[in-house]
This record gives sequence, C-alpha cells and structure tokens, in this order.
Amino acid sequence: MFCSSPNFPRCYGIHPTNRGNGIVSDLIRDADGSVSKTVRQYVKANGKSAELLAALDEFFEMFRSQRIVTRDILDHNLVIQIGESTRTIYMIDGFGSAELLPISCWFPTIGRKSVERKIARFRARYGLG
Repeated sequence: MFCSSPNFPRCYGIHPTNRGNGIVSDLIRDADGSVSKTVRQYVKANGKSAELLAALDEFFEMFRSQRIVTRDILDHNLVIQIGESTRTIYMIDGFGSAELLPISCWFPTIGRKSVERKIARFRARYGLG
C-alpha cells in the first residue's frame, strides 16, 4: 500500500554499516536547525506536554487512516519536529509486519484492529494517552 503522508522521512535506500544494514533517510530538523529529538528524548526533557499529546493524536489519526504496517510503535522510533508554531511526529523506524502471513495487510478490518492494538499498547506503555 502506498502511503501519501508527510509523517515519514524520504528513504534513499539501504546502506551497510559496521552494525548491519541501515536505512538512509532525510534527517529531521527543528525550525532552529537542531536535530529533532525522539519522543523518548522529548519526554525526558519536556515531560508529557499538551503539544506532544496533540501531535501524537494527529499522527495516530494518520496511522489509522493509512493502516500503516509496523512491528510495534516505540518511543525511540518516533521523532517530534518542533516548528515555529507546530509539532509534527515522524516515524523513523519499526516499519514492516512481524506476521508470518501478513493478513493485517490483506484484510482491512483485521488491519484496522491491528493498528488500534498497537496504538493502545504505545499509549499504555509510555503513559501517553
């Protein structure tokens, strides 16, 4: 399925590193030019702010509408970009299905339920609900 969302950095391919293959993608930067923090780093520095929760709500709404296939949603795989007056969440890792047979990709109802479970698990795990 093609995802037409700005919440994913452009991927340029796979590159071998000394730690295995790595994804080469755009570097997400804040309005001030600094490298955007992961959600984990942001929460440590700023707490669970209303801006973060609103950005996550918007991100998860896109996640639902596109039925994004992911292994799990983890706080170190999400980056929060701080704009002049906006906060945008980007997913930078954790893509793909862990299912032997990716039935959640084949059947929309199962896919929607899978997405909802992963969102609920994320919110419960990190207390971001």
